[in-house]
Amino acid sequence: MSEGIKGTIPCALFGGPLDGQLYGDLPDIGAPFTGATVSIPLETVSAHAFYTCHGDAPVDGFWQFFYERTEFPATAS
Repeated sequence: MSEGIKGTIPCALFGGPLDGQLYGDLPDIGAPFTGATVSIPLETVSAHAFYTCHGDAPVDGFWQFFYERTEFPATAS
């Protein structure tokens, strides 16, 4: 693992297209994820769902990330 990475931490997703799913594991940097945003590709469309961590500690072992938005690729004009 890279220097400063202490392992991984599991995340739970709330709201949006991935509501209720668990998201792999984020690298444990030894500090809170508060305000961190993850961009997760959606399988059925060419888009990404964005989730942001609003807590300052894991709940039941999971960092909680809440849906912010979905971004679609720009279309050619």
